[in-house]
Amino acid sequence: MAGIFELFTDLHSNVRFRLLSPDGTLLALSQGYPDKRAAAMAITDVRECAGTGLIQDHCIPSKERAAGPRRPYRRNKLRIWNAHMIAAAIPESPLNMDARLQDLLLDNNDVGAFLDGLATLAATTLSRAGTGVSCGITVTRRKKPTTLASSEPAARSMDELQNTLGDGPCLTALTEQTTVLTPDLDDEHRWPRFVQSAAGHGVRSILGVPLPAEGESRAVLNLCANRPNAFSHEDISTAQMFAEQASRALRLALRIAQLSDASQNLTAALAHRTTIDL
Repeated sequence: MAGIFELFTDLHSNVRFRLLSPDGTLLALSQGYPDKRAAAMAITDVRECAGTGLIQDHCIPSKERAAGPRRPYRRNKLRIWNAHMIAAAIPESPLNMDARLQDLLLDNNDVGAFLDGLATLAATTLSRAGTGVSCGITVTRRKKPTTLASSEPAARSMDELQNTLGDGPCLTALTEQTTVLTPDLDDEHRWPRFVQSAAGHGVRSILGVPLPAEGESRAVLNLCANRPNAFSHEDISTAQMFAEQASRALRLALRIAQLSDASQNLTAALAHRTTIDL
């Protein structure tokens, strides 16, 4: 696999790196690192895993990457690769995505944990070369408090701000169940209170994409980027396709939660009746 590393700084000043194909396609996205030196060491591991000469590093000066003694070659290459690279093959086949969504359901026993995992998966899947995306998810259910989940604090702060104000692009997408794009918050006039409050959070572009749910439940993806005009028509289509796939897993998670609540209520009612009978 031939490729090129590209360093970037995310919304929280963490250094991350992307692995790009020669034509600029995003192949993989790393976790966050505190500084360039830590990212350089991670890149060295990935280079060893992929094979010398297969990956070119055009982002970090050699003197910075070579600082300190070189680590000995590790035999467990797959472990090294997985330790630094979040699975982010773009585009991902529907079968692979369905499998990952099923894993999220199996690995998380409550709606909140599932949504956090889904937000991280969405951010990883929808990030691309030149644009790091953070994702928040808002879910409303009958007789339940609004559930918020996020891949990063920046997305969560945007969701919390909109819920506090009762106004904003993603709340509009949620209530109207339609995709809402804000190309540049600095030029946005539809939600003046939200725009004024959001200034200084480091977010410039927002894309709200509804997640189809059932009954009275509603959900929305809140995608945030730190540069204006970050979401192209292709990005919007990709986000909508992701939402369509993810909605099936979301509906199942909400059904499981509903059955769990019903079971707990029944158990509590039976326990109360037993106490009265005694």
